[in-house]
Amino acid sequence: MPRPKVAVVIAVVVAFFAITGTGVAVSHYVITSTKEIKPSVLHSLQGKTGPEGPQGVQGPAGAVGPQGPAGTATLGALVEVKGARNAVPAEKTASSIATCPAGDHVVAGGDSMFAGEVDGFDSEAERPSSWFVVVTNGSTFSGGWVEAIAYCAPTGQAVSASVPKAHPKEAAAIRALSEAVERRH
Repeated sequence: MPRPKVAVVIAVVVAFFAITGTGVAVSHYVITSTKEIKPSVLHSLQGKTGPEGPQGVQGPAGAVGPQGPAGTATLGALVEVKGARNAVPAEKTASSIATCPAGDHVVAGGDSMFAGEVDGFDSEAERPSSWFVVVTNGSTFSGGWVEAIAYCAPTGQAVSASVPKAHPKEAAAIRALSEAVERRH
């Protein structure tokens, strides 16, 4: 048998080492962490972000927090202020103004009046601290009157209020005047 040529022997030896060397490399160099991969290679392997998954179930309620410090509650009182009770002569116009105490402002207002037959009437806040009422008596009844009423509260404070009860004497006087006007007509 002829002797193999040196080139063939070297090629076989190289092929043997190439095949067995790869097998050894596979069994000895298994990547177990991304830290073993070069960062630039790892970055090129990342794909696009996928779609958002479904909403998960709500977790348990958290612990109750500590109670906060007590607030400063300054509760002002609503004060009723009446203006002058002015006469409203027959077929004339008269007005009244109720002004809140210094440091208070008007939160509402109204009037108390009797003028026979009212031809014109206006009731509104004139300034932040007063309520204005004007009325025209369109009848020949000369016993009419008008009185502005302002409901005032301390500026910058919340208020606590209740509905005032009607004064019995005032209610009776209004009924009597009403009946007198009815009898004249």
